[in-house]
Amino acid sequence: MRDFFFDTAGAEKDPFRTEITVGINLAECKDLAELFELFNTIRLFQLNFLPDWDEYMNGPGTRLRKEIQKALRLYERFGCVCLSDAELGRLLGDLRSLIRRTDRSMLRSGAVSACTRCAASGKGSCCFAEMGESYEFMGLFVNLLLGSNLPEKTDLPESCHFVGDSGCKLQARQSFCLNYFCPELKDFLGEETILMIRRLVGEQLLAGWELERALARYMENADIREHVGRSPYSD
Repeated sequence: MRDFFFDTAGAEKDPFRTEITVGINLAECKDLAELFELFNTIRLFQLNFLPDWDEYMNGPGTRLRKEIQKALRLYERFGCVCLSDAELGRLLGDLRSLIRRTDRSMLRSGAVSACTRCAASGKGSCCFAEMGESYEFMGLFVNLLLGSNLPEKTDLPESCHFVGDSGCKLQARQSFCLNYFCPELKDFLGEETILMIRRLVGEQLLAGWELERALARYMENADIREHVGRSPYSD
């Protein structure tokens, strides 16, 4: 369905800053949800080179801890002003509404209960440890603005850092988390329900992307106004 390739030169030396060259046949991507899923697949490809595998199997790895700390620093500095800004507030409200719409659809379909049971079963699920490690600071910052708490400890060993007994602790989740349906879940839900959910997911992901762009512009402008030489969300 899609044609893409990876150039991973230098990954073993610096796995988190590897430049990945991707060739994509965009004409074959059917919708926004599929395109977001492709880019998330590229991100997960980088995680094959994670150096701290044993460490993050039972807690956040070094990289995720850094991303969480970046998000917390952003929230400490910009949280209140972002929440009080009219335009950012509008975008945040739009995203919150779309998340609730998607969540209601998944709840009614039975997908939420099925995925939660699977994640807690210990037999392995799509809420795997590497998935949590792929989250970056801006997405985590958005979750803080939405009122989500970022846990310090992993509740379910060898699972995603953000999954618990009641499901995912994040409100704004990544494309893979929203778009992936295992064979068992596909059979349970049926094609029509899956297509409906993916349409809602695509609109939600687009709203999240627009919010992240607006937040980045806002914070860059704030740095310029305050004559700060080094951004708090940079390495």
